[in-house]
Amino acid sequence: MSESSRPTDVIILVVLQVIASLLLLATAAGTLALTAAVGALVPGLETLALFLGVIFLILGSAGLAVAWGLWTAQPWAWTPTLVLTAINILGGLLSLPSGWLTILIYVVIIYYLYRPHVKEYFGK
Repeated sequence: MSESSRPTDVIILVVLQVIASLLLLATAAGTLALTAAVGALVPGLETLALFLGVIFLILGSAGLAVAWGLWTAQPWAWTPTLVLTAINILGGLLSLPSGWLTILIYVVIIYYLYRPHVKEYFGK
């Protein structure tokens, strides 16, 4: 399909993916910036904070790459979006009660991924 026939649901999907990815990257930046302070306050947590910051950085970066794939109608983009969404929902569940917004965004992404015309757009 051409860009001119891109379903509105795909545009919404891309916007949600970008927002969620930027939130992950902001979380990564904050976590990595506070790594030394966390280690100074609670010895031994510095490594955990660093690990989590890197994980958030990887997930946020992967999310932006997938958003590009969704925007450009790459057939490969549908499956990684689903996988990243599931991973991020689990992360949101682990960070409750503050993770409710993350969970909500990713549940909406799954909803859009399974819309028949969106699946058809990506050849699924």
